[in-house]
Amino acid sequence: MIIRATSKALKLSGIKPVVHDIFEHNSLPGEWFAGIFSLGKPGKLGTYFVHQPTKISVLVPGKSLKNTISKLPERVKGYLQRNGYEQLLPLFHLDTSCVEIYTTNSRSVLAHMNQIKFNIEYHCFLAETLEQINFDWLEDIFFDYLFQTKDTKGKYTKTKEILSKLLVT
Repeated sequence: MIIRATSKALKLSGIKPVVHDIFEHNSLPGEWFAGIFSLGKPGKLGTYFVHQPTKISVLVPGKSLKNTISKLPERVKGYLQRNGYEQLLPLFHLDTSCVEIYTTNSRSVLAHMNQIKFNIEYHCFLAETLEQINFDWLEDIFFDYLFQTKDTKGKYTKTKEILSKLLVT
């Protein structure tokens, strides 16, 4: 599994940045991009993962990549089950013990991550306590989120549509 983390995520985790420019843009298992978001409470942070090419957005409380990556397979499984795509789970190769962590290399994915980060932080800020933050609900917001990719050529798509195409093939 390849994780591409923002500089803030790498710094908070104590991981030295490693540049690796080669990546498989449009094929599974793909890469996970990781960033940090505020839970709306002083000193409380979370990690959000965005999968390239499906744009699945998964949220895990905690700021250390070492801890949150271990929870990623469980969160992805829950995400796919909630939305009716659990038969796609083997395509993501989440059961691998080899995790490679690099710096980010795609400005378009970073732009997508910045857009959803503001939405995540807004909803977290509205919760009165940490226990009131529903991570499943927040992830499901982005299941129907409209975005553009290089492949859509000016048209919008959704994670739901990308997963449906993968299910058919």
